[in-house]
Amino acid sequence: PQTSEAETNIMKKLIGSSLAVIALALSVNATVVLNEPFTYSDGTLTSVSSGAWFAHSGAGSGPVQVSGKKIILNTANAEDVSRALNPGTVYSNQTLYGSFTINFSALPAQNTYFAHLSKDATTFRAKLFSTISNSTAGFFRLGIANSANTPIVIGSDLSLNTDYKLVFRVI
Repeated sequence: PQTSEAETNIMKKLIGSSLAVIALALSVNATVVLNEPFTYSDGTLTSVSSGAWFAHSGAGSGPVQVSGKKIILNTANAEDVSRALNPGTVYSNQTLYGSFTINFSALPAQNTYFAHLSKDATTFRAKLFSTISNSTAGFFRLGIANSANTPIVIGSDLSLNTDYKLVFRVI
């Protein structure tokens, strides 16, 4: 059977789109600098990770705990922990992406940051915040700030006891 002109145009568009996607995929130059599968046993993160994670402030004061292959954070955790991406490597003029899953079992306080990227113990980027500010009662929201403590808050209410995948970038 012969192909109609409309069918030919659709096939050309699909082929053109497919080639564009392939070209884009081939032009992306991405390298994974840290893949953390988080297979640690239960206990204090800095101990069960054999030093891969280390305290950069508040060491031992409300230490970060691992339970069931997850980090458990609460307001009693005064310890801030870090993990180096590639020691000795400087990531300047590059875009970095981060991603992890969160699940809140209790509502956060106002504008509490719980994660960030940093080049040292004082220079933070992509500070991720949780807040109940402007959210519906019983819900919370997330925000991000480059280095300040005043985040831009996403205008969507999030539920407790629900997994959310966060993806963020630092330019």
